[in-house]
Amino acid sequence: MAEHTRVMLLSIRPSHADNILAGLKRVEQRRMKPHISSGQPIALYASSPTRAIVGVGRATTVRVATVSDLKEAHLAESAVSVSEFDAYFKGSDRAVAIGLTDFFRLESTVTLEALRSAGLAPAQSWRYITPDRFLALIGADGDRARFECLTFRGTATMDRG
Repeated sequence: MAEHTRVMLLSIRPSHADNILAGLKRVEQRRMKPHISSGQPIALYASSPTRAIVGVGRATTVRVATVSDLKEAHLAESAVSVSEFDAYFKGSDRAVAIGLTDFFRLESTVTLEALRSAGLAPAQSWRYITPDRFLALIGADGDRARFECLTFRGTATMDRG
């Protein structure tokens, strides 16, 4: 069983974040492979105009493939059009598919101002923070309980100490 000692803070367009939280987008594509493994917690940072952490879930799989293989295998699960996919991967020969599961919308979003007050800034693509630091950011008790339940079950476990 893998132990995950950090949360991926994934920067994403608000429409894609909404599709993930609605269960319509089950795969996120990237041009570069992040250091992520099955079960790792992911916090969704919806970029402008939302500018807030809006939800949390987990990675299921990480697949690196050719752009054409990834398109054939995962386009339907990606909730993007063929033209969006082609434009994003133009000039790339390799692509990464990150499987997504168990996402829920936070009761209280974590705004950009709150992130900056905590000494954090979202990255263009992603960054990592410790679970304790993430728990300090999310205020609602329900969000904290759901996050702990999410990260301490299945293949995603974290050291509480």
